[in-house]
Amino acid sequence: MSGRPGQFGFEYSSVFQDESVVRAYRYRPRYPAATFALLAGLIPERCVPRTVLDAGCGTGLVARPLAALADRVDAVDFSAAAIREGRLLPGGDRPNLRWIEGPIESASVDPPYCLITAGASMHWFNWDVAFPRFARLLAEDGLFVAVGMEHRRPEWMRTELGPVLARYSMNKEFAPYSAAGILAELEERGLFRQMGSAETDLIEWRQPIGEWVESIHARNGFSRDRMDPREAAEADALFAEIATRHADGGDGMITHRYAGRLLWGRPLQGVEYGGGIGGAAGLRPRACHPHRVRVLFPGGGRCPRPGRVARFRTTCAIRPGRRYPGRRVRCGGCGRGASGVC
Repeated sequence: MSGRPGQFGFEYSSVFQDESVVRAYRYRPRYPAATFALLAGLIPERCVPRTVLDAGCGTGLVARPLAALADRVDAVDFSAAAIREGRLLPGGDRPNLRWIEGPIESASVDPPYCLITAGASMHWFNWDVAFPRFARLLAEDGLFVAVGMEHRRPEWMRTELGPVLARYSMNKEFAPYSAAGILAELEERGLFRQMGSAETDLIEWRQPIGEWVESIHARNGFSRDRMDPREAAEADALFAEIATRHADGGDGMITHRYAGRLLWGRPLQGVEYGGGIGGAAGLRPRACHPHRVRVLFPGGGRCPRPGRVARFRTTCAIRPGRRYPGRRVRCGGCGRGASGVC
């Protein structure tokens, strides 16, 4: 998976197949309504029918509202439990909403799509497989859109709640991340080209503390199916105690302040080199057309099948005239690792 952070491994993504996590999902914040008007506005005018693929749909927080604004939405997730839940929620039974169980990297779908959306799921994908696939599934002017929220969290959530979350989380590899940071990494790897962004107005949403505590168990490090029940109860008591001290108005309610945020662009086929599709560490894509690369073997060795060279697809990681160390490219003739010159 080309150096994808360990916190995004299957050990943690599989948590979203747990029934307890899916049940707790109903307590997570919903996207502001304006998010979906923005999404619908990104569907190219010439793209007919207006089809959308929602990748890693979960219970349909994006797919269900968006289905009211599109001709068809295909909602894909590897969690059977999430899809079962999504079908039962408001809008989950719309005739133009198709639920598809399977990993986004290989699920059977029906392209072309005007948009491919991903809510809180993009970080779980096998990027080197998913994004080249998205490039093939999109219509000519279609876009990939990362759908997220920009939270204005109070200081106590960072200083008091943060250490408690870290203590009880089962994901000990967790480190803060953002959709913008992941897309920047994908651009470095030649898998994405960002084209724009938009944000809705800030909204406020009030939630009982008990429901907020339960929403924490919809996160990958807090599945009730996997936590020790005594530790889960201990953590819940601490979460509730901290929130009660800081709750707005002292009425047992938490006020969430956040905006919907969209980041969009075009997925790319990536760079083909000895290590697979994607970018090797330290290589930045510079050219956006196919390149031939003259292979330079260590010690002046020659290819036993002369006349064939390594070839790169869509985005070339080799800057014209620049050499890179051996084993960064692979000879198209014999397959040996070598240096290369564009």
